[in-house]
Amino acid sequence: MKSTDRNAKSGMVTFVVVLSVIAAVLVSAYLPLRPPGEVSDAPASPHAIDQSPSQ
Repeated sequence: MKSTDRNAKSGMVTFVVVLSVIAAVLVSAYLPLRPPGEVSDAPASPHAIDQSPSQ
């Protein structure tokens, strides 16, 4: 039983480490391309809800 518990714990730790590394790689690739708070100059979507007062 002890070896099974050890293998399970080792597998879980490996899983968490791999997910953390993948997340760090994605964040490090995303941030240089689009920094937080960057505003896009693209026009509003034509499908956006018109909230101007109606007459």
